[in-house]
Amino acid sequence: MIMVVKSLYSLRKQGKLSLQTVIGSSPSNSIKTFLPQIIFLAACAMYMVLIPLIGFITSSVLVLTFLLYFFGNTRIMMNLITSVIYVIVIFLIFTYVFRIKFPMGPFGF
Repeated sequence: MIMVVKSLYSLRKQGKLSLQTVIGSSPSNSIKTFLPQIIFLAACAMYMVLIPLIGFITSSVLVLTFLLYFFGNTRIMMNLITSVIYVIVIFLIFTYVFRIKFPMGPFGF
């Protein structure tokens, strides 16, 4: 939080941050400008809803695959493979090293 405030203050001091920059010239321009951030926040909200319903592994793979595709990597199979490997590694580290249990889905994983 402190870093965010310091960054905003620095941008304001340099003249790169103003109310006009944040608001934009028209509402449609500002929505288009912030569309990637809005999509990311929506994906995070959906992720929080999906975890208790379908479990950590399944929801993480789905959301990570979507985010990789949305932010520019169009090879879906590569996104899926990357997501599965990443999620399994995180799951194993947190389960066996840190002894933290993740929510399990209806499929048992």
